Amino acid sequence: MIGSRGRFGLLTELTLKVLPCPPKSATLIFECDSLDEALELVSQLSIGQWDLDALEVISPHHTVAVRLRGQAEAIDQRVRRLRRTLERSGDLKSGEEADAFWREFTEFS
Repeated sequence: MIGSRGRFGLLTELTLKVLPCPPKSATLIFECDSLDEALELVSQLSIGQWDLDALEVISPHHTVAVRLRGQAEAIDQRVRRLRRTLERSGDLKSGEEADAFWREFTEFS
């Protein structure tokens, strides 16, 4: 790509690494009183060691949505630890309810 000066490039060989989707996910919804509080929560979550699958601020409701994915036996423990650390309970969604939430969110419906 160095000689192309950003105009053209030809890829002759690609190597892709594909990983299976983790078997279980959990979504926590945190209600905040203001946008500043929601953004502070997002900042706190993004610098933590949570290995988040998704992190979104839903406005104008000042809501923060967090999705965790992983092995079934680890998800419940991660949710408890996240709630304990943040000192917030959050509304827990899982299974089809969580899938429907994210599907609606990503389709901008």
